[in-house]
Parts: sequence; C-alpha cells; structure tokens
Amino acid sequence: MELENGSQSPATLYKKLNKKFSSVAEFSNTLDCLYALGTIKLLDEGVIQYVNKT
Repeated sequence: MELENGSQSPATLYKKLNKKFSSVAEFSNTLDCLYALGTIKLLDEGVIQYVNKT
C-alpha cells in the first residue's frame, strides 16, 4: 500500500493511483471505506496516514 511508507495528501495519493480507479468518485468512496474500517486516518495537516493494526 502506498501509505505504508508515510503520510500523503489525498491529491498526491490519487495522482499515484488514478489508473487503478475509474473515477475520482470511486477513489473517494474507497478512502471513505478505508476510514470507516479504521485502516487510514486523516491528520490535522490534511494528509492521510495508514493505521497499522498489528
């Protein structure tokens, strides 16, 4: 996963992964799901961070 090596802004992450999604809406929905599952968190700086649950 791209976030395992550090936090990234949603825009930067989308630029790296946009070919894996059919639209920005699909990417956004994926982030929503990952957030709801507790896999990622949004930091105050506006960047996304992977949450390691091990």
